[in-house]
Amino acid sequence: MSSRQIHFLLLTSAVLVITSHQYLTALRLQHTLPPKTNPTSILKHCYILTLNASLKPRTLSPGLTCHPFLAERFNEQQFALVAPIAQQKLLYPEKQTMASDLTNNNSVSISVNHARMWKEVSKLSHPTLLLEDDAVVPSQNVHILHDIVSNLEHKNNYVVKVGETPHILGRFTSWATPLALTEWKLLFDIHGHKSYQCVCRPWFQTSNTAAYILSPTAAKHLLQHHSPMSDHVDVYVHKQGCIFQHIDFILINPAITFLSHRTSTHQHEESWFTRQKLLVRELIYNLKNDMCTKT
Repeated sequence: MSSRQIHFLLLTSAVLVITSHQYLTALRLQHTLPPKTNPTSILKHCYILTLNASLKPRTLSPGLTCHPFLAERFNEQQFALVAPIAQQKLLYPEKQTMASDLTNNNSVSISVNHARMWKEVSKLSHPTLLLEDDAVVPSQNVHILHDIVSNLEHKNNYVVKVGETPHILGRFTSWATPLALTEWKLLFDIHGHKSYQCVCRPWFQTSNTAAYILSPTAAKHLLQHHSPMSDHVDVYVHKQGCIFQHIDFILINPAITFLSHRTSTHQHEESWFTRQKLLVRELIYNLKNDMCTKT
């Protein structure tokens, strides 16, 4: 082999090595780099539901400030929005059969005030982050919220719970959550947080409306079916997505936001034992009515 041929062979090998390295690097980055945020899809609106009239706006990131949304306290007009059967359960708690039943005046007020926020969101052109005032958004997680919205730009009718854990799992959440979510459709994995959509009636019922992202179209659907009220607001939203399929109901796991564990403003009339009994009864009911195993 001549020196020219050897030189050509070495040069060709070098090109192949460099090209292969660049290809493998690009392939590796494709699976490790976070998705790019579309500037037109990032969150621009945020409300904090609160009874504190002196609460100040909370800036989460440049361009995203959470403005206080002053809640209305319970009143007779709110009670009039409750379904007749649910009114009886409020007046006579011993008639309550499920944990999702409206349990007291505060549960009525919370539901009404979330609906008031939905009305504001329905007037906007972009999705909105809705928080209760005990929700904590770690600064290092704000970009994940923006990227979630960017990844959902092909959808326009969604609720995304970003501070959620499956209901009735308690201390077993760490190992039970993956099992519970096997009935949900995996949409995407973003920054170590998986996005699941409820596509059938699952065996567990979600809770917690302390933090969620809501699109204007979904806000209109939630308002359309909200009255008369009979369930806690978190269960109502769950049912609109998982049972009635009026919205795309999405859950992020693990949670992006957390609770401050401040002293609760809820006034639970029922005892701890009574509450647990209602939770277990509802779990059994949901297990029996699981439609995901039938599809």
